[in-house]
Amino acid sequence: MPPNSASGATHHEAQVRSILEEWKDAGVEAGRRVVLGLRPHRLRLGGDAAKGVVVSNQWLGNQAHVAIEAAGHMLIAVHPTHVTARVDETVGFDFDPADLHVFDETSGVALVHGGIA
Repeated sequence: MPPNSASGATHHEAQVRSILEEWKDAGVEAGRRVVLGLRPHRLRLGGDAAKGVVVSNQWLGNQAHVAIEAAGHMLIAVHPTHVTARVDETVGFDFDPADLHVFDETSGVALVHGGIA
């Protein structure tokens, strides 16, 4: 996306800053250790925002469940159509930061619930 002329930031960066402000209002202050969560239906396959390696790709009759290892973490994407990616293939993925859930690392208490539409 083109930079925002006022700040030099992309639209995505501005969105992330806005979300971080909302999290701050919910008690997610700088330095607090948190765990992020994302519902599998919110992980979008394709694109080049991030890359991971396919660990599993299973068609379940009406949707594909694709397990992706990225940066040492296992992510699951649920896709409404067949996905042709094979095990050990590198795939791109992304998500809307507004869909992230935030949990306190120590207690597990949910601090922020991402989009649930």
